[in-house]
Amino acid sequence: MKAFAKNDVLKEIQQIYFHDVSTYSGGDIPLNDALKAIKYARSKKLTKAKRKAVIGTVKAAGFVIGAATGATLGSIVPVAGTAVGGIVGGAGVATAVGGATTVLDQLKRKTKGLYKAIRGTRGEHRLQAAQALLYCQSCLPGRDPKQNAAEEALAVLLDEEYDEVMAMTSEAMTARVADRLKSN
Repeated sequence: MKAFAKNDVLKEIQQIYFHDVSTYSGGDIPLNDALKAIKYARSKKLTKAKRKAVIGTVKAAGFVIGAATGATLGSIVPVAGTAVGGIVGGAGVATAVGGATTVLDQLKRKTKGLYKAIRGTRGEHRLQAAQALLYCQSCLPGRDPKQNAAEEALAVLLDEEYDEVMAMTSEAMTARVADRLKSN
């Protein structure tokens, strides 16, 4: 849920400073483009939130199906009991479905990562977005909406780490912001 909340706050920042709620459409992120960097950050957080929601839904459905099946079997088999059958069945199927879901999710994500690593594009836009936010936050005048938007977006993305990260060297700051932009 935290990813959904961050997406919502970033969308508000985008609306307040740029009067724009459109989404990231891909492509390189120029150093002075806080708007495109915020759109990118929103897309990563929304992707994470959706992925987690799907995984949670599948696991919950597995538990329900397992519980129903176990309860049915428990009511048919003497001595097993409906409640015990439901609990055991739900836990068993949920564990199996949860494990399979996690494996499939990781397989898909690792395959995409390998593809991007081979192409030499892994993390390229994430790094550009981090650089753009930090540049706009530190190099533009305070009255510039890009500066204000970047400052607020960094506070949202870094959360309780904000002060610590802002005290780091430029390279370390960029690396940490880029890491917080990951959708995982």
